[in-house]
Amino acid sequence: MELRELSCVGRSFGRLIMGLPFSMAVYSQGALSNCTWTPLSGAAVSASQIQFVDLGRWLRRTLWVDDSRFPAGTLLALSAVSLNPTGCTGLLDLRFRPVDFVYVPPRSAVRSGAGYLIPAQAPGVALRLEFSQALGPHPSGILLGAATERVSGGGLLPASALPRLVIQVSVVKTGPFDPYGLNAQVTHLAWPDGLGWIRYFDAELPENYAISQMSVAMGPMAVQGSGYPGSAVRTFCHFGRDPRVRTLVDDRALGEGAVITLPSVKRSDFAGIGASGPGAISGSLAFHCVARAGTEVKVSFDAVFPLGKGLEGVGMPEANSDIGVQILLAGLPVQLGVNSQQLGWNFRRSSSYPQELDDTTVQGRFCIANCGTDASLADLNWIEGDGGTANNMAMETTVSFRYFQTTHQRPAPRSFSVPFTVTLDWQ
Repeated sequence: MELRELSCVGRSFGRLIMGLPFSMAVYSQGALSNCTWTPLSGAAVSASQIQFVDLGRWLRRTLWVDDSRFPAGTLLALSAVSLNPTGCTGLLDLRFRPVDFVYVPPRSAVRSGAGYLIPAQAPGVALRLEFSQALGPHPSGILLGAATERVSGGGLLPASALPRLVIQVSVVKTGPFDPYGLNAQVTHLAWPDGLGWIRYFDAELPENYAISQMSVAMGPMAVQGSGYPGSAVRTFCHFGRDPRVRTLVDDRALGEGAVITLPSVKRSDFAGIGASGPGAISGSLAFHCVARAGTEVKVSFDAVFPLGKGLEGVGMPEANSDIGVQILLAGLPVQLGVNSQQLGWNFRRSSSYPQELDDTTVQGRFCIANCGTDASLADLNWIEGDGGTANNMAMETTVSFRYFQTTHQRPAPRSFSVPFTVTLDWQ
């Protein structure tokens, strides 16, 4: 739930160095050396990096909204990556030596079965790498395979001496997601520390290794500058028509110490216990959510000094005050500390299919068991979520504030402030 406080106030030196043209090229041993593989499925390979392009495409612009039906261990995406070796060049620091090919995880990774779990930027999500052909653990990670011959004097290894790489890559739910807030980047499915490296070690002296390495990375999640990473979020609502700006009534800023000011009135406008007609203000109570379909949104108000038991929705500046402010929702006095009826909203469910040329948000899918082997997600065990965005535009509820006389004696002229708390609740 979101809680905010508001108050209703009743009146009141440089150097230029020129040089001659000069150029030179310096090549390090590591810059010209590496081992390479040709992708058969699920990846793209450059001279120094393996990218999981299929998985990156499936994560792009996809929204997962946390769902209690799917516990920790549930898969959010899956891809099978297969790579055939093409050989190594320039391994001069390992010439005449036997070579082990080792996956080295990033520092944040945790060992999981035949691979590692690498936490995402978004809480509650990790990427799992599993190597079906792995030979076992290595002091630096996982031993993927051993070269079947030693490195030549020229630093070469033929393709036939390298292992084939088979990697199962999955995105896994590991716990509750974070709520979507003003800092939406927190919920992005991104791995800023990368996904690790494939390095080349001396099989007999593992403290020795080649300078060169092959990094492992997620495929791109944007198309021509359009699109954005996927997100995993927990249902979250806040006041305001725009998800980036929190407001309460008619775009008045809502935050700690926010103030809604009622106009001045005459003492003669009060004629007895009850509400005073003059000086009332009204506006629209707007809210925005990232949520699952069927989420119920309600609002409640509370006061530090309620009149009576708060049944009439009146808060006072202090106990036993002769004046207060009454809150009405949809024209009726609220009951302080009690949720309203469900508020109306407009729900926009995320799309079922990726739209490559626009920013359409795609619906995330979940799979608990028997999930297949790749990112096609065509298997019936993959269940589409029901997440989306919502607001109550054109269905906004009117909220009103007005003076309220609490005793038979007319209130004395003065300025005063009534502290209220407004809470948006959802389930």
